[in-house]
Amino acid sequence: MSDEQSSNWVDRRARREYVLRSQADSIWQTVRALIQDCCESFNRNYCDPDAPQVDCRPENGHRFLVKRTIPRDGQTIIRDISKSVLIEFNEAEESIRVTPSDKAPLVFSIQSDETRAFLAYNKQEITADELSEKSLEDLFFGKASGGRPATRNIRSGPRDWMG
Repeated sequence: MSDEQSSNWVDRRARREYVLRSQADSIWQTVRALIQDCCESFNRNYCDPDAPQVDCRPENGHRFLVKRTIPRDGQTIIRDISKSVLIEFNEAEESIRVTPSDKAPLVFSIQSDETRAFLAYNKQEITADELSEKSLEDLFFGKASGGRPATRNIRSGPRDWMG
């Protein structure tokens, strides 16, 4: 008999717990890096190079703040608008909590099977990219900006990928 056939539910549970403990931090690091990359991409593609709107600031190894300041334009926006999202890794609960300044928090769990750990939201497996989109889309493109992401003329185009 193979190990898989001879294991019982206690062995399988122990293996899942081991995989979760050993891989949860790696998943957090992947999410953290991807969100920081998204912030840089937003500033590069949608903001004046001399006036980035998004700031991604680590507060410690398990938490960082993403803040967007939409500058007033004197017409549709009469004063600067600031919104933020706090993103925290809870190692004890194996979860990532995303708390927007103006909405209820989102909680993404880190789960595992016997071979790998993964992100989940509403009982469905998701990718780190999907987590970043759910976390940042409203901050970048939501109602506070009138659906417009930034003040730079978009026709000037994203610089790096439009050749």
